[in-house]
Amino acid sequence: MIEDLSSNVEGETTFSEKKSTSTRHQALTTAVNPPFDRPDPIGKEIANDVFCLLSVYEENAITIVEHLVRILRGDDVGAKAAAGDVMWDISSYKYSSAILQNSGAIPVLVELLKDENIDVKEKVAGAVAQLSHDEADRTVLADCGAIPCLITMLEDESDELRNNVTEALINFSLDPLIGDQISCVIDNPLFQNMHDRVIQMRASDEYLEVWFREHLDISLRHISIKQLT
Repeated sequence: MIEDLSSNVEGETTFSEKKSTSTRHQALTTAVNPPFDRPDPIGKEIANDVFCLLSVYEENAITIVEHLVRILRGDDVGAKAAAGDVMWDISSYKYSSAILQNSGAIPVLVELLKDENIDVKEKVAGAVAQLSHDEADRTVLADCGAIPCLITMLEDESDELRNNVTEALINFSLDPLIGDQISCVIDNPLFQNMHDRVIQMRASDEYLEVWFREHLDISLRHISIKQLT
């Protein structure tokens, strides 16, 4: 009897699985660059949405982030802004911290805070603000020199940029190991107003979370009692 060569020992990777992984990687690699080069904003927006959806899966995100870093290191301003926008979304995913650190994305993002293009700076600052919510990412950002860059942009004319910068600085200020590095902006009115709003929102979120858990627990117990009677 001829042995079926397509079968494999448990735990081994079949040729078809390897081919599938390789094909998927090649497809993602081919897809990343062209959409960001499109001149029409609708095309770029669609491309951004597609990459954000693909990045929900960690395996896809690794490949996408590697190529986004290459784009961010390039000279195409429009492509860099679009790539920064996708980075902003990816930064909110649970697994993003390790991927962004391993890909070398964080130093690139920090360097782009000095970019001359306002659109690039807004998107990158958004990604930095999102990353600053994570303790490990805050440390890497601080080590890469993000704080001085953020402080210089606190008075920028762009509302979106100021809001992103202030959000990041507030997160740094609440870190006991880093907070003293932003002592020079504590008295800034914009920082103070935003700081108070963020503290209130976080307190409100914590209250709602506790309230929801308590009432959910009561509801579940009520349902259990009804089911038992």
